[in-house]
Amino acid sequence: MHDISVIIVNYNVQFFLQQCIQSVLNASKSLRVEIIVVDNASVDGSLNMLASEFPDVTVLANPTNVGFAVANNQGIRAASGKYILLLNPDTLVEENTLDICFSACEEDASIGALGVKLIDGSGRFLPESKRGFPTASAAFFKFSGIYKLFKRSRVINKYYVGNIDKDERGEVDVLCGAFMFMPADVLRAVGMLDEAYFMYGEDIDLSYKIRSSGKKIIYLPTTSIIHYKGESTKKGSKRYNTAFYGAMRIFLNKHFSTTSSKITLGFLNVMIFVLGIFSAAKHRFLLPIKMMLDVGITFISSVLLTQLWSKWYYGSSDYYESSLFIPAICIISVVAVFIYYLIGHYDEEAKRQRYLSTSVTFALTGIVIYGLLPEGFRFSRLLILAYLLICCVICYLTRMLYNKLSGQGLQYEIDTKNESVIIGEKNSCKQVAQLVSDSHTRTILGFISPKIDASYDTTFFLTDVENLKRVVKTLHVNEVIFCSKDIIMSDIFKVMTSLGHRLKYRIANNSNDNYLGSDNKNVPGNWFTRLVAFNLSAPSNRRLKYMFDKISGLISLVLFPYFLIRSKQTRILLSNAIPLILGLKTLFGYDATNNLPALRKNIFNVTGLQNKELSAFEYAKEYSVVNDIFLWMSMVIYG
Repeated sequence: MHDISVIIVNYNVQFFLQQCIQSVLNASKSLRVEIIVVDNASVDGSLNMLASEFPDVTVLANPTNVGFAVANNQGIRAASGKYILLLNPDTLVEENTLDICFSACEEDASIGALGVKLIDGSGRFLPESKRGFPTASAAFFKFSGIYKLFKRSRVINKYYVGNIDKDERGEVDVLCGAFMFMPADVLRAVGMLDEAYFMYGEDIDLSYKIRSSGKKIIYLPTTSIIHYKGESTKKGSKRYNTAFYGAMRIFLNKHFSTTSSKITLGFLNVMIFVLGIFSAAKHRFLLPIKMMLDVGITFISSVLLTQLWSKWYYGSSDYYESSLFIPAICIISVVAVFIYYLIGHYDEEAKRQRYLSTSVTFALTGIVIYGLLPEGFRFSRLLILAYLLICCVICYLTRMLYNKLSGQGLQYEIDTKNESVIIGEKNSCKQVAQLVSDSHTRTILGFISPKIDASYDTTFFLTDVENLKRVVKTLHVNEVIFCSKDIIMSDIFKVMTSLGHRLKYRIANNSNDNYLGSDNKNVPGNWFTRLVAFNLSAPSNRRLKYMFDKISGLISLVLFPYFLIRSKQTRILLSNAIPLILGLKTLFGYDATNNLPALRKNIFNVTGLQNKELSAFEYAKEYSVVNDIFLWMSMVIYG
C-alpha cells in the first residue's frame, strides 16, 4: 500500500505535465508515492513523453476526452494510497508539500480534505486557494466586484473567505480542484466526484459532500504550489463562462432548494446572459469595430484634406465635388485596412517593420495602378499619394491609441523585450542560454549561481541567488529563468514572492530543453521550446495563406482552359478550385502530425512536390506566403 496516490488528469499539456511529475517525484523522497496519469485523448505527444521519461508512472489512456470528473474517478479507482491527491498538470509542488499534507492528516483524523497556498506563474497569491460556498450573497458580492472593497470581511468576501488571511491556517468550505489532498476512505465514502460535471464545479460539489459528512476542510498555507492555470478553456471566454456558471447551476440545483438558492440561480442565469453578451462583443466585434473606425477616420481625413487643397489651390472647396475622388478614397481606405489586417497590424504581436514595408509597397502599387488607369478615371496623382499616406499614418496612430487604452503604453509595437538572468549551475545556464538563443526578444544579462561554493566561477557568474534583488535593481532585469535541475522548488518560490509579480518568471525542466511561464493569473501558462517557433503559427501568416488559397482557386477557374491542358498538377488544382475558394482545403500542406501547426486537408503535400521537395518541419517553421506563391508559379509554369 502506498502512502499517497497522486492523480493527474492530462489533456494536451505535455510540457506542463512533464515538470509537474518531476516536482512530485522531488517531493516524494520520504514517502511511498504512486503517480497515476489519466490522459483524455491528448494528441500533443504526452503519452510518448510519459513512456520514455517516466516509465514507473501508471498511465490510463482514454480514447476520448471524458472530462475532468470522470477521469479523476478512473484514477481514484486504480489508486492504492492511504491518501489521494488530485493534482492539476499545470502545477508545481514544493519539496515539502507532500510531507506537510501527509503529517497534517495523520495528526488530525477529523480532516476530510486539505488545500495549500496557490500562487500563479508571476508569484501572486491566488484567492481561489480558499473559498466559501456560492450562496446568493457570496455570489452577488463576488461577481459584482464589491468584495474587492472589503477583502477582509467575513460577510462581503465570503466567496474567498476574507476573514482568513492568506498566511493563516483555517477551516474553509471549498478547495480549488487544482490541489485537493484527501484520505482515500473519506473520498470513497462520499461517492468520489460527480460525473455530471465535465469541467469546473466538481471541486465545489466534492467539498460540499465532504463537509456534509462531518469532516473538516482545511486551508494550510505553510507550503505552496504554482498553478499556471494552463487549462484549455481560456478564462473570460464564452466557453469558459458557460462551463463555469453552468457547473454552479448544477451544484445549486443538486444540493439546495431554498429561496436563497433560487435567488442565486436567478442571479447566475442573468450573469451567464450578460457575460455572454460582453464576451461575444469582445471576441467577435472588437476587431471589426477597430477596422471600421480606421476606415472611417481615414475617409473623413482624406475628404477634409481634399477640400482644403482644392480651396487653397483652386480657390473653391467644391472643385472635386463631381469627380471620382469619393470612390477613390473609399477604395483606398478599405483596401489599405484590409491589407493591414492580413499582415497582422491588428494582432497583439504586430511588427512595426512589417507595417512600414507593407505601407511603402501599397503606396507604390497604388501609384502604378493609378498611372495605368484611363484618363477619365484619373483626377490627381498628388491627392492619391496623399490618401495613401493618410491611411498609413492614421492606422499607425490609432493602433498606438488602442495600445494605450489597453494599458500597453502609447506605442505601436508592444514591447516584448526581455532583459533576463538565468539561475543555475554553469552547465545548465549554458544549455538554457542556448535554448533561448534563437529569440530576438530576449537579452541574457548574466548568470546567477544557486550558491557560492568551491565550484563557483567568478568569471562566469554575476553573483549568487542571495544577491539577486540587487542584480535585478542594478541591471533592470525583467525576467528570471530558473534551472529546476539545480535549484529546489521551495527556493524558487521564495525568490518569486520576494521579487514580486512585476517580473516574469520561467522554470526550465530537468533536461533544460523547455521552460514554462505565465505573466499573470488571467492568462493561461505557456511553454517555450525551439520546436514551436513556427512561422505558420502566426495569425497573420495563417490569414495570408487562407487568402492565397482562395485567390489561387479563383485564378484556376478564370484560366481553366490553360489549367485543363497544362499538366496533371494543374488539372488537380482546377478540380479543387471550389474547395479552395470555400476554405475547405489548403493548396500546400503536410500530413497531420502532433508537433506541427494544424492545417486543413491539403491538395499537394510539400514533402512530395516535384522539383521543390520540402520537409514538413521546414515548411512550417520558415513559412512565408511568398514561398507558397513560388511553389504555385513553379507548378503552373513548369508543370
